[in-house]
Amino acid sequence: MSPLKKFIVKGILITLLLAVIGYFLFAGVFNPYYQVILPFVLLFIFLFTTVIHTILLKTARKKPKKLVNRFLMLTGLKMMIYLLFMIIYLVISKQDSAPFLLTFLIVYLVFSIFEILSILSHLKRVTHH
Repeated sequence: MSPLKKFIVKGILITLLLAVIGYFLFAGVFNPYYQVILPFVLLFIFLFTTVIHTILLKTARKKPKKLVNRFLMLTGLKMMIYLLFMIIYLVISKQDSAPFLLTFLIVYLVFSIFEILSILSHLKRVTHH
């Protein structure tokens, strides 16, 4: 299976796992803080992370010397887009901002760790062959 397909499959599993965890947490202990936008946040971050990862894989294959620069550039761009998304949602939404920001931060961190581990794993395989 190609690195991109592996990434997508694992990303879908992570997305589903976060959705199930979110469902149980918001159905139980954190019910007053339920975030209607959670499924959209999960989908948005998963899709955006997949696009970024695709670009990084292509860069690693075609221009490996530019990978670090591209990674930093795309990470900065991703952070700006996520920040814009959060600001727009907070301006439009009448819900309490703290639960939304915490939920978004947790999903962002999970996917960032997943993305970094995936690209490092790919680089190890490429450099050892």
